[in-house]
Amino acid sequence: MGAVLGLDTSTFLLQAALLREDGTVAAELREQVPTHTPRLPGAVEGLLREARLSAGDLLAVGVTLGPGSFTGLRVGLAAALGLGKGLRIPVYGLSTLVAVARACPAVGRGAVLLDARRGEVYVQPFLREAGGVRPLADARSLPPATLDPAGFDWAAGDGIALLAEWPAPCRLFPGVGGAAVQAALHALQERAAGREPALLSPLYVRPPDVREPGR
Repeated sequence: MGAVLGLDTSTFLLQAALLREDGTVAAELREQVPTHTPRLPGAVEGLLREARLSAGDLLAVGVTLGPGSFTGLRVGLAAALGLGKGLRIPVYGLSTLVAVARACPAVGRGAVLLDARRGEVYVQPFLREAGGVRPLADARSLPPATLDPAGFDWAAGDGIALLAEWPAPCRLFPGVGGAAVQAALHALQERAAGREPALLSPLYVRPPDVREPGR
């Protein structure tokens, strides 16, 4: 039985997961890292050893596309595309915000918030129902104080702590765990449906933290 690899490098939490063809998790890693580049290749090799698989057993790769760390996103996407090209397998992308929303166990209207640095959060509202997750609006980057959480049944992501208050009925899931599993599951489903991967590029909600010299 083959497997699908999922990668998430959009935050300071390196996540990787292997899912078997039946959707069960064969191996998973979540590790806090200062940078992803030195750790990612060894993490993938370690997962394959743990699952008693080889790179040749991989059927597809799923990777989160952001928003998130600009450098981290490029590292993860480059690794995924490199594996795809080297092994001649498809690579499927999934929004990080959608991945976190799918990993959240709550139902109802809610939002995913990721720490965007510079005093902002990446945020996107979703409706979670038995049939899946539906975005209610596009992702945005904004100061946490300008976000009104009234009416949210749940909230997920590492940006939750940046809001001073949340309404009492709202269930909070401050972690971002499970994004790599969701990326792998998305790839597994897309491959099973016979869909070709789209042209992948990082999802940037705001311009990179880069300035021209002298400005």
